[in-house]
Amino acid sequence: MARLFGQDYLADDPAKEILSPQRCGTLLDAYPHAAGCQAASVAHHAQELVVNSLAMGVLGVAAAAVFWFARRGGRVHRFAVTPPPCQRWCFSPDCWSGSSGPAVRGPRHRCRTARTLRLSLRLTRCGSSFGPTTRLSSGGSAQGLPEGVAMRILLVGAGGVGNAIARIAATRGFITEMVIADYDETRARRVADSIDDDRYRGVRLDAGSVPDVVDLVAVTRADVLLNACDPRFVAPLFAAAEEAAVDYLDMAMSLSEPHPTDPYAQSGVKLGDLQFAAAQGWADRGRLALCGLGVEPGLSDIFARYAADELFATVADVGVRDGASLTVDGYDFAPTFSIWTTIEECLNPPVIWQRDRGWYTTEPFSEPEVFDFPDGIGPVECVNVEHEEVLLIPRWVDCSRVTFKYGLGEEFIGVLRTLHKLGLDSTRPVPVAGVAVPPRDVVAACLPDPAMLGERMRGKTCAGTWVRGIGRDPTSGAQTGPREVYLYHVVDNEQTMRDWGCQAVVWQTAINPVVGLELLATGAWSGAGVLGPEAFPAGPYLDLLADGYGSPWGLREM
Repeated sequence: MARLFGQDYLADDPAKEILSPQRCGTLLDAYPHAAGCQAASVAHHAQELVVNSLAMGVLGVAAAAVFWFARRGGRVHRFAVTPPPCQRWCFSPDCWSGSSGPAVRGPRHRCRTARTLRLSLRLTRCGSSFGPTTRLSSGGSAQGLPEGVAMRILLVGAGGVGNAIARIAATRGFITEMVIADYDETRARRVADSIDDDRYRGVRLDAGSVPDVVDLVAVTRADVLLNACDPRFVAPLFAAAEEAAVDYLDMAMSLSEPHPTDPYAQSGVKLGDLQFAAAQGWADRGRLALCGLGVEPGLSDIFARYAADELFATVADVGVRDGASLTVDGYDFAPTFSIWTTIEECLNPPVIWQRDRGWYTTEPFSEPEVFDFPDGIGPVECVNVEHEEVLLIPRWVDCSRVTFKYGLGEEFIGVLRTLHKLGLDSTRPVPVAGVAVPPRDVVAACLPDPAMLGERMRGKTCAGTWVRGIGRDPTSGAQTGPREVYLYHVVDNEQTMRDWGCQAVVWQTAINPVVGLELLATGAWSGAGVLGPEAFPAGPYLDLLADGYGSPWGLREM
């Protein structure tokens, strides 16, 4: 300190100490105007206090400036919070060694500064970069966004829906960075590389490993974990997001279990029960888990909220109805969505909600009805299917009854019944030539990947919500008498393949979480806890979907 501040900084001089002649002379040399030795000592300590205070203040301001620049993504960003893996040296033997190495390991497993010295001292340069970027893709636009809006997204799942999410998000300016993670690293990197946008990275991740997901959240400094995996991975990804204290969004909720003794009358473990059980903890931490924001559930729930807020004085029935005119050239049987998820939804006991009864179940494929879908799709027979809307809508929309019916067709229902009769819908592994294999996984492996069928698909798909009740005048708010409407969203496979390179069903699912993320990034939506899409105002969402993303929705009076 003496070298830093000069000879005026003279340490170890208590003001009332009896000083030696030599020390007294030193003090008087430093303070020639002092009346005596003790006065010089007092002056010295007063100046020492001032100098120390100034020094600490300067250092504090400098540290604050460094941290501010780091958080803003400046040149020192790589030293702030958790340094990106490619911007530091790793000492742990399990440090990621390159593009062909193991799954990314987070700060609890590597790069622990001094603590890593007791591990192997083999230096390995990390093999990818998560540094901040500012460049927008060629299709991106930040127009209309508040200044400073930015979001880092960890997208888990690089299948059909994950690929479509990445493509749609690349056209929006609110994305600072998107890390695409998948168990198949080649697939994750292929999706990222196909977009040609330096905001994107592809890495390997085991979505079933909570510690690995927590570590990757820390390494990427993600603002949101976006789950684009099938419903089997909801539980670990939801738990990892909770542990990592990061916001979470999914398109399907945690799996159900039928009632053990009365499965076709009483509900057992319902869809989303695992997540709703944790709602208070999420709310207490001020974190948001936005669940079920795809197309169904998701947009269908938002339609229900819009109808209750804008169109009806009293809502009686909310019936989600899904139908399509899609065909697949060259295949006798080729589902347009994950067969694993389709089997789960269609063969589990469907759930119905009634105000006077609560949630109850019925037989699969029960209560068939013909529903006339818009935009040329026409009449399709629909049946009861287990789906999240029935578990979500009654929590936030005041109504009397909620159902979900899916237009499957007799052939599709026949195949599903046969799979069930043969036990091929089971997820319980069975021994085959010394290997335990779940039969449902075998069925999925034998069928074509729905994401790869786009070139062979023809037709349209429709998702929508049929609402009945007492209407109201939009100006006066007065009741207008009985009313029923169908709010819907139709997507043409030819158009999505031409414009996006994605088949219609996965694209229609994928656009909705991207719209929701943008509303969260801009602050148009905000909340804490475990919430469904209908917990938020519907107007901003539907406006952004139609005007911002160019994907209009419709309303038909019934």
